[in-house]
Amino acid sequence: MNQRQNRIGIVGSITMDDIELTDRHYRKVGGVVAYAGLTYRRHGLSVLGISNLARQDSRIKSKLAAHGIEIICGKSKQTTHFVNRQNGPRRDQMMTQTARKIEFKQIQPIIGVVDGLHLGPLHPLDIDPQTYLMLKNSNQKIFLDVQGLIRKIVDRQVCTAVSKHLASGLRTAHIIKANGRENQAMLDFYQLNLSEFMHRFKIEEYVVTLGSNGGFVLTGLGDKIDYNAAASSAVEDPTGAGDVFFAAYIVNRFFEQIQIREACQSAAKVAARQVAGTYIPFSQLNPDT
Repeated sequence: MNQRQNRIGIVGSITMDDIELTDRHYRKVGGVVAYAGLTYRRHGLSVLGISNLARQDSRIKSKLAAHGIEIICGKSKQTTHFVNRQNGPRRDQMMTQTARKIEFKQIQPIIGVVDGLHLGPLHPLDIDPQTYLMLKNSNQKIFLDVQGLIRKIVDRQVCTAVSKHLASGLRTAHIIKANGRENQAMLDFYQLNLSEFMHRFKIEEYVVTLGSNGGFVLTGLGDKIDYNAAASSAVEDPTGAGDVFFAAYIVNRFFEQIQIREACQSAAKVAARQVAGTYIPFSQLNPDT
């Protein structure tokens, strides 16, 4: 890295997550600002998080600040709340409440102060859709996890559906990430193959994660680089593994300028540790301590 400490901005909900596994239930802090933020900090970056929290959950801000994550928090009547049910390989999600959407005016003060913006919406209106249009002309490097733009909430249940705001997000971002299901949903929706998709939205690098099958990266030049998943010592809780992977990949590629395959393999090892519960342990995300 450069001598100056690199700084990343992260935009998205900080959440309160109820985790329901087959043998136990517990609550922890989640969301992209928590998982990606802690990953960036472990790689030596300075982190600015933009989110909205309810007043009664302000302790979350202090908890993350104790780990070196500076949070610029807007007011909200409630905090985003997820329920994640894991039964073997099957995962069901519910979103029981949402924070106020994050507006461009909250992000604008840090543009030019950070070296890149990591956007991690958890649902289509997590970030005000006008924000994507405003950021397009900002000359800021944009990294986008598309997950929240390929969701709709039906009776609190999280379902797969391409949002009308996805195209704006794709046109704004330089590097994007999707899992296999999200990737297929986008290609089906736009009726494009991967090459056509890259060309239409002028994406520089497209990261696709396929869980235990590894994944691949497509470049704007048409190269496809496959990578293998790293072996996990156990499957404890997969929550946050995608955020951890993408943040580690961004550090490797954008800040360290490591080659794509090596960047993926390094990020995969970190994600495997997250799945095993050893990378960001529950103690760091326990809202009651």
